[in-house]
Amino acid sequence: MEYNFRCLVPLSIGDYPARASMHGMRSFNFVGEDGIDGGGGCLRCSQVGEHVEGATRYPYKEVLPPNKTHNQVLQAYRVQPKDRPTWVVSISPLIELYFYNMILGSIHDLMHSLWLGVTKMMITVIFAASEHWSIPASVRNALDAELATVTFPHDFSRAARSWIKEGAHWKAVEYKNLAWHLIPLFQPFLDQTYYRHLCTFISFATTISSRRIARTVLPLCQQLAQTFCAELQSLYTVTLCTTMSHSVLHMVEHTETVGPLTYKTAFPFEAKSPLVNRQHFGTTRKQTQIETQLRAHVAPAEQIQLFTHHSVP
Repeated sequence: MEYNFRCLVPLSIGDYPARASMHGMRSFNFVGEDGIDGGGGCLRCSQVGEHVEGATRYPYKEVLPPNKTHNQVLQAYRVQPKDRPTWVVSISPLIELYFYNMILGSIHDLMHSLWLGVTKMMITVIFAASEHWSIPASVRNALDAELATVTFPHDFSRAARSWIKEGAHWKAVEYKNLAWHLIPLFQPFLDQTYYRHLCTFISFATTISSRRIARTVLPLCQQLAQTFCAELQSLYTVTLCTTMSHSVLHMVEHTETVGPLTYKTAFPFEAKSPLVNRQHFGTTRKQTQIETQLRAHVAPAEQIQLFTHHSVP
């Protein structure tokens, strides 16, 4: 007896470089010869980045440029490579999925964009040792000691630990726990202007990552995102206006389109990464090794077709 199954893939989730590669678009670190990124850094809108201190930055704009559209992507594929927009680098295999929208189908993953992206950036900035907004070393050590001695309930998957000593190894869930539960610890140690700015971001982050979110709350959430990005530029300079901080401005749009983002993250996939890592040996041709293992253990070769990346120049 044979069964035929049809799988629909309405959304793609991953970090920025992965989603850019999947969609055949420029990633956030692309800068042209003229110092302009050609609007390729954001996978959602057409804002053009600026080349600042060796990287592409996205200064805050009160009115965002128009979003890219699925039809624009299709039109770019129909012309010769030399005539395509600079943000298109190849024809994505996802275009073969006739029901998939090349723009609306790519959403910002909370794990990478929010927790390992903006939250990590803000905590790193607070603990910075050489900037005018940094706090004295003795204060940093006292704050870090407070963070390290917090006792979470037993059902938390990770215990609190020092950021100064082990911040390089902090996981996304640790930044999430910090945002949801530990921000009041920062108040005695930060200048109140910077603390209020941090609270603006945390209010946005905890709202947009809620399991339930009412449509009536979304306008306020967007206002928090705009306030955070505007003050980020004025308080910390344009160097922190990265693709990750720019993505905050689009998360409300994603929520309006697909619902609460907390149910559409890479956390479940990350939990299975040890299983995937056991399917290859060595550092070369990992994709081929994983494919071979899957063909051998999941189904006979004639019954499984793995979706591998390809590009058309």
